[in-house]
Amino acid sequence: MNKQYNDLTDRIKISTPLSTSAVLSIDNDNDIGMPAGSFKPELLENTIRPLLGFLGETGSPLMVNVNPISNFDPEYLKGPWNPDYKGPGQPRVAAEYYICIFDTILDRFVEALNKEGYGSGRIRVLVTETGFPTDGEDHGGIGTSPFFSVGEKYIKEIAKEYHSIITSRVLNGTNLRPGVLSQVYLRSLFDEKWRAGEAYDQHYGIFRNDGTKKYDINFN
Repeated sequence: MNKQYNDLTDRIKISTPLSTSAVLSIDNDNDIGMPAGSFKPELLENTIRPLLGFLGETGSPLMVNVNPISNFDPEYLKGPWNPDYKGPGQPRVAAEYYICIFDTILDRFVEALNKEGYGSGRIRVLVTETGFPTDGEDHGGIGTSPFFSVGEKYIKEIAKEYHSIITSRVLNGTNLRPGVLSQVYLRSLFDEKWRAGEAYDQHYGIFRNDGTKKYDINFN
């Protein structure tokens, strides 16, 4: 990265995305709204500290991927995917719940940066992807995951609400960095039927593979 930066001088910023797994998981005994972020010890010396040193020197952001349903134990985070949550207005309640998780993940990274001596916004955090899937099986439909037990229409409503309010929420910052604008990139414009991983990883698109729109989004 240093060589690439030297070649590019200050015209282009260089970084690399981290997944949520780079910071310690929240203990089941901790409240979901109380970030207890620390970078994993096994990553510190050879990966995290050299990376943070580079980012601090060059003014580049720390890039993170934040996909709330991918990183938490459904047995611990009981809630909006439960059929009992169905009803008028409940998709927005569910989306707000997942955005609370989004905020908590970001604050975990901020807390981890603080512990490494990069507090007070010395390194800004950029969200390179976040989103909410609409299906749980390889070719559409609802899988066996508890995330999708509420039914296809309801899960799409949650995805619609999540995408609609994420931009306005990030304008307000998070608990540890209030009022700090974080750039956020949505995952993704189209479904990715070729993508490996969990079945729902293929269904983050706002549009289907054939180009048809799943739902409208209000960014106001």
